[in-house]
Order: sequence, then C-alpha cells, then structure tokens
Amino acid sequence: MVRHCCAPECRETFATAGRAFARCSGCGILRYCSRPCLTRAWKHPTLPHKAVCTKLRVLRERTNLPRDRDLDPDRDRQAFFDACGADEGLTALAQDCGKHLLALIIARRNNSEVLIPDAFLPGADGYGKCSSY
Repeated sequence: MVRHCCAPECRETFATAGRAFARCSGCGILRYCSRPCLTRAWKHPTLPHKAVCTKLRVLRERTNLPRDRDLDPDRDRQAFFDACGADEGLTALAQDCGKHLLALIIARRNNSEVLIPDAFLPGADGYGKCSSY
C-alpha cells in the first residue's frame, strides 16, 4: 500500500520521503509529511481538514478502531459496520467522513500519476462501488 501525505495537492509519499509521516494530533488518522502541509490542509479552500478532524476522531473512538498498523480489515471491518449500524448518528458521521476521504482520493487522482482502483471511485449514489451502505 502506498502512503501519501493527506494534504490535497501534496505528492509526497512514505517512499519518496524515506519515512513514515506524523499523524494529525487532533484526529489521529490522517498523516502529513510536514507541518506546512498540515497547515495548508487545515484551511484548504475545498477540502479543509478542519471540517473533518473532530469527526474522524469521534468516529475512531466510538467504533474502537485501532491505529492503522494494528488495523486488520478482515477482522475490523465488520465490527465497524456493526457499530455504525447500531447508532444512526454514527452512521451519518461515517458517511460524512467517507465523503471527505473519497474527495481527497479523487483530488489526489486528479493531481498525480497514482491510479486509484475503480472500486473506490464514487458510483451514482456518491459512494464507492465497494461500499456496503
């Protein structure tokens, strides 16, 4: 898996930088290659991290998702869906965060040579084709 800086226009990856990136201290999820990239992302004109930071933190905490190095999609996906399915507010929060993250993926696809698998691109409903919602 290629890891990117989460600033919309940044093309830096773990591989090009030769290191892992620091996580946002607010959400603990998105990673940035530098403080200037985090600062630019925080108030980005179309995809501001400020708009989703607290939502991502709450979503991670309320669904008990582990950090990505401990995340096992086969094990944790169903637990995440179950937690969201049991709480309407959490479902709405997950959908809102998902839309933001999908927009970041699409912005990266439009700004780089990295190809995103079609399954992750939005369908007619605005969700990725692999979404279970």
